[in-house]
Amino acid sequence: CGPVESCAALVSAAQTTSFWVSIAWSATRIGLGFLCALLLGCVFGAFASKFAIVRDALSPAINVVKSAPVVCIIALLLVLAGSHVTTSIVVAMVVFPPIYAAMIEAAANRDRSLDELASVFDVRPFSRITLIELPQYAPFLRAALKTAVAMSWKAGVAAELIGLPG
Repeated sequence: CGPVESCAALVSAAQTTSFWVSIAWSATRIGLGFLCALLLGCVFGAFASKFAIVRDALSPAINVVKSAPVVCIIALLLVLAGSHVTTSIVVAMVVFPPIYAAMIEAAANRDRSLDELASVFDVRPFSRITLIELPQYAPFLRAALKTAVAMSWKAGVAAELIGLPG
């Protein structure tokens, strides 16, 4: 079919409830994978920035995930896990590496003199995190998130399309 027929089919489908329910479920699976990867990337990135053994242990797995074609990962996960969880897992696998790397890079570039200042003035842990840590990590995470959001939608839509039953 051509562009006119495709647009007509889209307009027709957009008038049905099942179309919007399907979009909502797809967006939910993509969002869930993104949030899981964001949380895990921050946690593992924080540990890897403090402990070289964590960074060394995760390095091979992250390199495999970064270099493997997304379509191959989708196909493998469809066989192993089924179509309902494939999207979230694929999105998480695509989003995790840039978040993890941003956390390590941010930790390496933070101003250590602010830690000394916080210790001298006995700054509470919550205030230390919100006023010292987050502002230093924010530029790195913001840059990684811009890339990760785009990658998550691309991988999520691919997983949804490839995982369509029948």
